[in-house]
Amino acid sequence: MKSHSRRRNRTSLRKRDCSIDAENLTRISCGFIDKIRELIQPSEIYRNTICHGDLWVANFMYKYENSTPISCRIIDFQTFRYAPPAQDFMTYMYLVADKTVRGTTFRPSVTHHLRRIL
Repeated sequence: MKSHSRRRNRTSLRKRDCSIDAENLTRISCGFIDKIRELIQPSEIYRNTICHGDLWVANFMYKYENSTPISCRIIDFQTFRYAPPAQDFMTYMYLVADKTVRGTTFRPSVTHHLRRIL
């Protein structure tokens, strides 16, 4: 008897949550595409370049000789755009690298990238 009652309560909660979620999704999504388009526009102030848009380990292919990487190719340009290079750098640092990696490599990486693009 108790399990049937719990199951019915869970089912009614799911239905209620779905309607709340649908309302929230509708509210949040209004203007979402326009906001995304605005965020990925080329900068009128900063230098722009071709940005990959999805830099993570699966989009890098390495060539090795004697267990040492000698070449690298970047693949999967479905989300590329013309934007400041900081977008790819920050995407990688905050979506791919973990806190430990950021803590030890952030400043040297910024210095390296600035030397390369300036």
